[in-house]
Amino acid sequence: MKVSVATLKKFFGRDLSETDAVALRAVLAAVNVNDGRSVQSALETADRLIDAHGVEAIRGKYVDRYYGDIVAEYVNVGDSYAGTLLFNAVTKKFSLTSWGDFAEKNSKRYKIE
Repeated sequence: MKVSVATLKKFFGRDLSETDAVALRAVLAAVNVNDGRSVQSALETADRLIDAHGVEAIRGKYVDRYYGDIVAEYVNVGDSYAGTLLFNAVTKKFSLTSWGDFAEKNSKRYKIE
């Protein structure tokens, strides 16, 4: 995911220092989205940098042998509509969004209940 330090700082606000924004940008630039372990490591690093509450999964339709029925993983920031880092396991893309918005937008497409 190509994202600027300024975008990360604006998105996460006061919860993300300049140093942590630089580190997060580097992690996102280096992640291999086709390697589940690399994705998990990036999400866990983001969790530490933004001082969140762990990495959670959104379950829905079957994706593949690695993800099973996990259609997305996200950093849990404590509120379903607060901005977070989310990885879409179907499209293999990271995004800055809320998991609540993602689930609403994709509930039919990915069979999210």
